[in-house]
Amino acid sequence: MATSQMFGWRRKAIKSGAVTPQRDADSIGFVEVTQAASSTVEICLGDVVIRAGADVGQDHLARIIRAVRQA
Repeated sequence: MATSQMFGWRRKAIKSGAVTPQRDADSIGFVEVTQAASSTVEICLGDVVIRAGADVGQDHLARIIRAVRQA
């Protein structure tokens, strides 16, 4: 995963109000990640939205993302 993609997701999450930024810059923290009610994940790459179910393997999803980026 590209670092810029992670920061883009973070920026969108903060803007939407889904998360709030940590104000204490001196400490690094971890957040608990739990499975959402939906078993589908959406990945936005530019104008393309990839929706993948929980049963899609990591390697297959990586190939799909590479194909979208090359298109």
